Amino acid sequence: MSQQRIALKNPTGWFAAGREVTRAMALLSDGAFKVYIHVCLTADRSAGRLKIAHGNLAVALKKSRRSIVNYLEELRQHEICSTETARNQHVPGRIEVCDPFWPYVKCRVDQDGGETSTSYLEAIRQFLAAQMREAGFQSR
Repeated sequence: MSQQRIALKNPTGWFAAGREVTRAMALLSDGAFKVYIHVCLTADRSAGRLKIAHGNLAVALKKSRRSIVNYLEELRQHEICSTETARNQHVPGRIEVCDPFWPYVKCRVDQDGGETSTSYLEAIRQFLAAQMREAGFQSR
């Protein structure tokens, strides 16, 4: 018997739903789980982050703003997501799926939002230190 290859109908817009999603489903109410899935589907894959405005989230999920606030609090309480509240109503806040509930390997992100790699930076530091030693400079 031959096996058929499985192919995605739409290669974009999908999310790897495995153990992390199963764990979240067991912990969350239906509404909070819906918010979690929405964040997972729309977040940046490399960081698990998404800029959000409560109003936009409420419209996208057909929920009230008050419900969205409650669901986000539930996600925080279960340590599934962390949130950064907006400074005012004109600036979006940010939500990040915590590592135990994010199936992708996250890139480290510096304070300015740029991606960094600790090992890459350390390799550059070591290279420059060696070059300085060869040139006769003393390190402090």
